[in-house]
Amino acid sequence: MGAVAAMQAVSVVTSVMGAVQSIRQGQAAESQYQVKAAQERAQAERAAVNAEIEGNNVLRKLRETNSTAVARGFAGGVSGFSGSAKLVQTVNETYAGKDFTRLQTTAKERRAFGDIQAQMFEEAGTAARESSKFDALTKLSTAAINTYALMPGGSSGSSYGMPGSSTPRYGSTEFWKGTT
Repeated sequence: MGAVAAMQAVSVVTSVMGAVQSIRQGQAAESQYQVKAAQERAQAERAAVNAEIEGNNVLRKLRETNSTAVARGFAGGVSGFSGSAKLVQTVNETYAGKDFTRLQTTAKERRAFGDIQAQMFEEAGTAARESSKFDALTKLSTAAINTYALMPGGSSGSSYGMPGSSTPRYGSTEFWKGTT
């Protein structure tokens, strides 16, 4: 086996090893993106739950404020469920309702945004895996070409018209005459 053949054999082996490495890198990248997707979903869920907790706090404060208004009304000798005490409760309920609705919407938006972000990471992982397969296929093709060159009757590794090849040099009279 000559030096050229030995180098081609080494090239075949390294191409196959490179293909295996490409597949493994694609799998690792996909796993990494899956972890990022899970983290994004968890973070979005945590943000949504915090918004819901804040909404519950708004309702708790509403109860406290309205019960105070009722108590003050009765302490002043009037009904706590009518008049100015009722007006204070109605205003409190209007603002608390708006805040609560806004926080519920925020919770839904955060969950939806987290899901979208997670899907983007999952798509990136799929793309990384598919790209690594294409890269591996390219390396395996190179290995196949180099393997063919090592086989009896395979390419000698020389190019058309190059010294050492059996084909005429471009521009030679043999080339133009078609006599080879």
